[in-house]
Formats: sequence, C-alpha cells, structure tokens
Amino acid sequence: MLKKLSTYRFLTLLSILIFWHLISNSITGVDGLGFRFQKLCVESIESPSDFDLIHQKVICSFERSFLISEKEQKIMSIFKNLSLIHLLVASGTHLIIIKNGFQFIFKFFTKSKWPIHLLLLVFVICSNFCCPVARSYVQSVISTESPKKSFGWSNLNLTIISSATYLLFFPLNIFSLSFWLSISASLCLTLFSKNIIMLSVGFYFALLPYIFDFNWPQMSSLFVNIFITPWLSSAFVWNSFFYIFIHNYHLIGDYFYVLIIHILSSISDISTSPSESAIKVKKYYKFIYGIIFLIFVIYFQRLKTLKIKKQILKELRNAKD
Repeated sequence: MLKKLSTYRFLTLLSILIFWHLISNSITGVDGLGFRFQKLCVESIESPSDFDLIHQKVICSFERSFLISEKEQKIMSIFKNLSLIHLLVASGTHLIIIKNGFQFIFKFFTKSKWPIHLLLLVFVICSNFCCPVARSYVQSVISTESPKKSFGWSNLNLTIISSATYLLFFPLNIFSLSFWLSISASLCLTLFSKNIIMLSVGFYFALLPYIFDFNWPQMSSLFVNIFITPWLSSAFVWNSFFYIFIHNYHLIGDYFYVLIIHILSSISDISTSPSESAIKVKKYYKFIYGIIFLIFVIYFQRLKTLKIKKQILKELRNAKD
C-alpha cells in the first residue's frame, strides 16, 4: 500500500512539474501572469505620494531604473550607505511579516492555513515570482504541512528541501545571486532564530558579502541593522499595504517616511567618510561564498546533533547505573 502511495505521489509531482514547464512562459515570461499582476500592483500604488518608489519595491518587487527623481536618488543613497538596501527589495522576510499578520487575523475565523497560503501566493505573483519571495513561500508551505505528516524536519532540513523543491520549478535560478542570498538569510534564521540580537548580527555579517558592493561596512550600519531593522522592515511592509487599501493614506503615511528618512539621513551623514568607498565583489565569489556558507551550517548542525546524541546516551547510561 505504501509503495503504491509513494508511486502515486511521485507521478503526481512529476505531472505537476511537466505541466508547469509547459506553461511557465505564459506565467513567468514577458507579458505573462506574473508580469500582469506586477503591473497591476504598481498601478494600484501610484499616488500623489513622494515615496511611491519605496512601496513599489517593497510590495511589487518592481525595479524602476528610469524616471527616478533627485529626491528618490537621495533616499536610495541613504539606504545604500547604511546597508539597508535589502529593506527596499521584496524578500522572504517581507513574506514572513505578511504571513504573521494574516495568521493573527485569521485565527479568529479559521484554523486552516490554506487561506493564508492563497493570499501569500497573490503576493508571490504580484512580485512576478521574485526569487527570494517565491523560495520563501515554498518553505512556508512545506514547514506548515510537514508537522501534519510527522516528518520531524529541522529548520535546516526545511531550508534545503524547500530550496530543492523551488529549483524543480525554477531550475535556472540556481545561478541567481538572489537565490543564494535567500538561502543564506534562511540559514541565519536556522542558526539564530531564538535570539533577535544574535539574529540581527548574524544577518548583517552573513549577508555582508552580497551587499559589500554598495558601501564599505561601518559601525553605524551594524548599529542600524541590529536595533532599527527588525521593526523598520515590518513598518515598511504594512505602511506600504496601507497605501494600497486606504484612500488618501499618503496624507498620513508620508509623515512616517519623512521622519524615518530624516533619522537615517542624520546617521548616514555622521558616519560616511569621503575616503570610504565600496569594493566590487565579483559575482562568482558570491556564489562560492553561498555554497561554503551552506556547507558550514550543515556541518555545524551535524556537530550539534552529535553532541545532543552523546548527551542522551550519557543520560541513559547514568539511568541504568
């Protein structure tokens, strides 16, 4: 019976993959489903606000490299100087923030997680299947469903399995830096999820090779990423959502951005030195770093598991004596 069930699941997965790759161009290609949803997302955000660029990046993962005003260029430079550019890119962190918000709302109506998965899927499509968002979505679904099957997968296992599953649908993205950046961020959560300070420090140093191009590392960047980023990322996501769903919200929301950018600008002006410039890290070095970091975490997890096993065996021997 189990053999038949395993064969059925394998054939089902194979059929889904074949169907996906047959229609993938109409979904993720130029003028495909993702492109249309992203365009609709961008158009729904357009408002009299001076900060539409932020909303379009955070919610729609839209890269507008043209028609950027001088004010928008100044805002981008502030975030680059403080190594906060990741806040302006739709990522797995943003998906987790949205997921936690939906879970808080839906717990009053249903215990099922599938309404949340469907709403998160809309966010994935609106990002035009942005690599970090889509990979994180796959991990979210698997991590939610695995306890029901009693698989007993650790966070590291979930990261590896979800990444492999994601690559089945988007195989070429294994050569994408955003894919390895997403995995590295997920591995940081695996290592430091129990301590928010350690997690912030881990994020900063573990992801530094990917963002080294923008600016030379500074103490102010470390301070901002540890003490400001954890709540600032959530504030940016929900503030951007309010722009979409609340009419004339920009009359209020713009004041929030003015205050935040003023604070960040003051920190950036104090810390930035004219002699400090970015160092361009070659692309293949970043690939190598991502692979080495993955191997390191797997090895670290193995040592941790062996230590736990030794402790259990020691306790069992003591109990017998």
